[in-house]
Amino acid sequence: MPKPRFDKGNIALLACGLLMFDALMASVNVLQVEARTSGAHQLTSYREGADSGETEAAGAAAPKEKLSAVNHEKAVSPPSEKRAGEAFAAGGAAQKADTETRKAFNSLVDTFYDGVFRLNPNYATEAGVHDYDSLVPNVSAEGVRRQIRFLKDYLKRFNALDRAKLTDDQRIDLSLLVSDVKGQLLELEEIKQWRTNPDRYSSLSCALVFALIKRNFAPLDERMKCAIQREREIPSILKAARENLDPQLVPRIYVEIALEQLPGIVSFFDKDVPEAFKTVKSTQLQEEFAQVNNQVKAALKDYGQYLEREILPNANGDYALGAELYRKKLLYEEMIDEPLPLLRERGYAELRRLQ
Repeated sequence: MPKPRFDKGNIALLACGLLMFDALMASVNVLQVEARTSGAHQLTSYREGADSGETEAAGAAAPKEKLSAVNHEKAVSPPSEKRAGEAFAAGGAAQKADTETRKAFNSLVDTFYDGVFRLNPNYATEAGVHDYDSLVPNVSAEGVRRQIRFLKDYLKRFNALDRAKLTDDQRIDLSLLVSDVKGQLLELEEIKQWRTNPDRYSSLSCALVFALIKRNFAPLDERMKCAIQREREIPSILKAARENLDPQLVPRIYVEIALEQLPGIVSFFDKDVPEAFKTVKSTQLQEEFAQVNNQVKAALKDYGQYLEREILPNANGDYALGAELYRKKLLYEEMIDEPLPLLRERGYAELRRLQ
């Protein structure tokens, strides 16, 4: 049995990960406190303005004769009712603007996730959105560029929103969304596992079909039709992998992991998927499925031979991200901005405590 690929540094980082979650929760709490403090300040200002308006309105209710006798200058000044009305109108306009911004935010979030699910149909199926169950993501270089354009467009739209006009919960959601989009862009543009990780493609092939059989969200024959459509595209996914992977960037350990995973993935298509659909009565569907399923198994085996023959001997990449990329990854994906040396020391301290 091979030894686990962990050293003390890895274990320290794992221990540190537990602490990172606590830090993330603390960051969310800070955002909530700040949002609520801001809301309380706005409420106080509004109440002060309302109290002032009530005072003016009470003065305006006094008889005009008495007002003139006390102070003639006040008598010829604009009526306080008018000033109160103007203030009320301004407040109403501001409230309307806030409402419109909040509606715009909700609409923007909806269209964002519609786009995410179209670009990543497997995410949609996992999330319970079943409009794209027969589709697969475009993992070619052009597909990656399309996803980058989509994410940058929505990042610009999110940043253009006036946070001050959002609700407390919306401000928190917006911060999480912006951070998530930045994390995805970091992965696609700088880390680039689509260029370095061969398991990304073979495991995706498995996940696309597994999502259709693990939950009974639709009649089995309908899910079988979707599986057939997705399986037809799996050879194209593995072909894109060959075009995207650069041996000089691929770490050897990534290839070894992919090769270790592939027999299990082939077995999944050889045994588990046919077992899941065996009760479907349609002879036509069973014949279509058997044909495409055999093609998938052959494509996966061929992909494994390609990795052994072309990628493994030439794999020369480094899996380590480096300090700057790791710092960004923690910031965008976990919203942790503590210095890396401090996090490392905390990780080692937690390791020593647990040993």
